[in-house]
Amino acid sequence: IRHNRQPAEVSAGLHRLLLEEAQADFVWTLRGDQGEWRLLDDIRLPTLDIQTTPESLHKLWEPLCQHAVERNEIQIARIDHAAIETLIAFPQACAGQQTQVLLLGLRSTQTIVPHAVAVVQLVAAYQQLWEQSRFGQDHDWQMHAVAAICEATTRLLRSEDAIVGLTRFANDLQAFLGVERVAFAWGRGVRTQIVAMSGLSQHEANSDLNVRLRQALVETTTHGELIEWDARSSAETRSQLTSLAYHAHQRLGREFHFQHLLSIPLTSQSGEIVGAWLIANPPVAALDRIQQFLRASEPHIGTAIAQAKQRRRPRLSRLIPDTWRKRLLTLCLLSLVAAIVVTPFVVKIPYRVRCPVVAQPVLRRYASAPFNGMIQTSLVEAGDLVRAGDPLAQLDGREVRWKLAGVIADREKALRERNIKLASDAVSESLLASLEQERLFVEQQLLQHQEEHLTIAAPCDGIVLSSAMRRGEGKPVGLGDVLFEIGPLSPMRLELEVPTDEATQLAIGQSVQVWLNGVSGDPLTGIVAHIAPRAEERASGLAVIAEVEIANEKELLRPGMSGTARITTPRQTIAWCLFHKPWEWVRSTIGF
Repeated sequence: IRHNRQPAEVSAGLHRLLLEEAQADFVWTLRGDQGEWRLLDDIRLPTLDIQTTPESLHKLWEPLCQHAVERNEIQIARIDHAAIETLIAFPQACAGQQTQVLLLGLRSTQTIVPHAVAVVQLVAAYQQLWEQSRFGQDHDWQMHAVAAICEATTRLLRSEDAIVGLTRFANDLQAFLGVERVAFAWGRGVRTQIVAMSGLSQHEANSDLNVRLRQALVETTTHGELIEWDARSSAETRSQLTSLAYHAHQRLGREFHFQHLLSIPLTSQSGEIVGAWLIANPPVAALDRIQQFLRASEPHIGTAIAQAKQRRRPRLSRLIPDTWRKRLLTLCLLSLVAAIVVTPFVVKIPYRVRCPVVAQPVLRRYASAPFNGMIQTSLVEAGDLVRAGDPLAQLDGREVRWKLAGVIADREKALRERNIKLASDAVSESLLASLEQERLFVEQQLLQHQEEHLTIAAPCDGIVLSSAMRRGEGKPVGLGDVLFEIGPLSPMRLELEVPTDEATQLAIGQSVQVWLNGVSGDPLTGIVAHIAPRAEERASGLAVIAEVEIANEKELLRPGMSGTARITTPRQTIAWCLFHKPWEWVRSTIGF
């Protein structure tokens, strides 16, 4: 009998020995509780009738076992049974358990019974000695375990570096328990962090082993209970583990060929989970002891880790107890929530209206035809920059010159006729000739004026907005026909197309920032100078036009340029800025 065997193995081995040496047909282990008996073990000869069961002999062995327990001595009884002639009941008082009875069934004669009784007493004595030795070893191991826990917690509390202390403890624990790997982590849930691992003074956070260990310990801190994974378990046990969602432990064991894994969360004195530790490949014979050690040492190690983490915090944070820190954090969160809820209804910010904007000239000048004629040459097109006096187009002067030559000839003729009439004393006729000569003189001056103004000039500095002469050479024009539209570049008028639902926020004098497409740098600034009395249909929709004058000194702006404007209106609460449009829509839809 070896001390490292499990109790069930030792008991089964002794009972098989008893069956053989006592020449018994069966050995049953029975346990009684308040008059009810339960079968713990059934060892029998293969030749024994299968109908010989505890149930079939219940009325025969139950009084015998009860009598043996009450008197605490061996009881022997002969029975009337086809397969069994003698029953021997031997009471056993096992340490830490209820009273058990070994029941032997013999079909032999009286000469075998004394031998069987002696064998029963001998086997019982061996089992009692083994149990005493086992419990003695358990007490010794427990004393060593308590000493290890005390030493580990003392080292952790005295260590200046908690991680170094945990690494030493992991190495000592690996040697004490005889396991392959010990790992410690602190934190809970996704904040779990591996801080110490046996056999390694430093470990890489991104290594495969570290990642799998962290996932397993995250699983442990999340479930908050001891987790055991055994690669040698049956398929049923594996399916139960899968149903419990211990996938991280399974992955860790299979990838790194661990046969057995044990992990348990670490709790502080207040019962809060502060970390977890994991043991890989514990000895099968010492599995129960190791589980007891884990459960017994878990609160002490957890408290030491919590205090070690406390020492790693800044000094000011250490002065605040955990309970007060939680209350302070709760108070801060509540204050933050209250501030978030109240601030939108109290704090006012400038409300800014965004709208499209188009650049237009402040005024428009027109160049028209000075008389009826025909366009000879168009010198500019729409979009050209011109200065005052620059030629825009040239009228055809041939007809004017022809008329002027005819008028000059007619005038000279009229002048000669007047002189002739005066010489012949035809006064009335000379007066008529004189009037005709004056008429022709005025017509001559008109034609000379037209000849001098055959070139159409720009009336002002600016840009050609439109031209009626595009590809129009040889086109006849009449007096007053508009040929060119000129717009000055400075200043420029910006037309803000404010949506009608924001028009009530407009007021003259409000500041405006303008971003025009194609104009880089800082935004243009100005103030609202005029607000149209009625809305207009524009490309952006129905809008109220607000005008802003901008000095275009560098002449960067061109008529027709578009962009975005932002009008700063009076301050409003944050809630009003966010929800006034939906509120107005609800009011207009429901009608209240």
